[in-house]
Amino acid sequence: MQHDALAGTSRRRLIGMQVERDDGHIVGRIQNIDMRDDGRIGSAQIALRNGDLAWVRAGALSYDPDEDAVFTDLTLAELDSMTAGR
Repeated sequence: MQHDALAGTSRRRLIGMQVERDDGHIVGRIQNIDMRDDGRIGSAQIALRNGDLAWVRAGALSYDPDEDAVFTDLTLAELDSMTAGR
């Protein structure tokens, strides 16, 4: 399965999308997008299934237009380490 980076995907389109792993496990849903000064996506805030919020750098996420889905290869432990207060 080939995914494209988030570049070129609109902020409006991404907010609310589920984030999943290639194995189909849903890790959460995008709540917010942080834009860089150059107009590119810097990171996305994901509401994890356990209720925590994690800021994930854009490079760790990819968008598949054929499936209209956002994917990550990060483990649950890695996502958990990105939550506030960790």
